[in-house]
Amino acid sequence: LPFEDVVRSCNASLRRLGIKQIDLYQVHWPNPRIPISETMSAFEELVSQGKVRYVGVSNFPVPLLEEAQSSMSKQEIQSDQVRYNLLERSPEEDGVLDFCRKNSLTLVAYSPLARGELGSSHALTLVDRIAQAHGATRAQVFLAWLLSKGSVLPIPKASRAEHLTENIGAADIALEPKEIAQLDRLQPESS
Repeated sequence: LPFEDVVRSCNASLRRLGIKQIDLYQVHWPNPRIPISETMSAFEELVSQGKVRYVGVSNFPVPLLEEAQSSMSKQEIQSDQVRYNLLERSPEEDGVLDFCRKNSLTLVAYSPLARGELGSSHALTLVDRIAQAHGATRAQVFLAWLLSKGSVLPIPKASRAEHLTENIGAADIALEPKEIAQLDRLQPESS
C-alpha cells in the first residue's frame, strides 16, 4: 500500500478494535505496483508513533523479505506469515524457513492443518500411529510437527472451544526425532 493508505488503514483498525497499539501489523500480500520501500516507511512511522509495536509481512519470498528489511532503518521485520503444513512445504523449498531461522524471524504458518487434506492412507496411518503414541489427535501431531521446526508459530483455525483446547494441547507434545523424520518424508499425493 502507499504510505498514506497504510497509515489510514492502521488508524481505522485501531478505531475498530478500540485499542491504542497493534502488537503485530503486517503487510498481507506484496503489491508489485507499490515500491516496498514506501510501504515499509509507513510501517516504521507507525512504530515511531507508538501505534504499532512490531512489523511483519505475509507471503513474502526471500528476495522481497530482504528488500523490505533493507528499506527500513530503525525497525526489524519480526515475521513472515506463509502457508506451511505437512502438505505445503514450499517454505522449506524456497528458502523462507531458512531465512527466518537465520534472521531471527518467526515464520507464522497459516493453514497448518492442511484443511484436513492429508490424502494417502499411508500418511494417515503414520500420523495416527504417532498420535496414538502420544495420546494426541491428528491435528495435534500436525501442529507439534510445525512447532518442532523452530522459529515456526502455527495459527490454526479454532471455530469451537474444543478446537482451541485441542490446538493448545499440541504445545505439550514432544515428537521424537524419528517421528519428525518420518513426517518430514511424507509427500502429498499427486492429483
